[in-house]
Amino acid sequence: MKKILFICMFLLGGICDRLGGIKYTKIRDFGVPLCSIVALYALGITVSWWIYIVYFVLAFASHTTYFDHWGSDGVDFWEWVLTGFFRGFSALPIAVVTGCWIGFILRCFVLAAFMPFSNKLQLKIFKDKTDGVEGSRGVMFILTLPLLLI
Repeated sequence: MKKILFICMFLLGGICDRLGGIKYTKIRDFGVPLCSIVALYALGITVSWWIYIVYFVLAFASHTTYFDHWGSDGVDFWEWVLTGFFRGFSALPIAVVTGCWIGFILRCFVLAAFMPFSNKLQLKIFKDKTDGVEGSRGVMFILTLPLLLI
């Protein structure tokens, strides 16, 4: 049952991230972190409620920026790398409590590597061919949570 819950959460996280890319940014900002907390529970990573709150605040903050104001109008490659890294870094409170530092570091680097290349994913579901771009970011944010068990 918990595997089904985890699958539902990474799919819902992808939908939330995509809806945030359309124009509903608060759905992404709140939805993906909330889905990830449920996914953490489904994985059996249980921590104090206040650790979940700190994690949520950091995950929320990491979803509100793309570091895109560092010298150009668009988002450059390294700005995407920073975005991915800090999305992974939002799990710091979980790593502190569980002591799973290897998985935490791996997750930071996996998300940092994935984020710039997610721009190449093309999948038409809603209105345009960039649906795979936005959705894949939310999916990967949650799909990499099992690394926190290492």
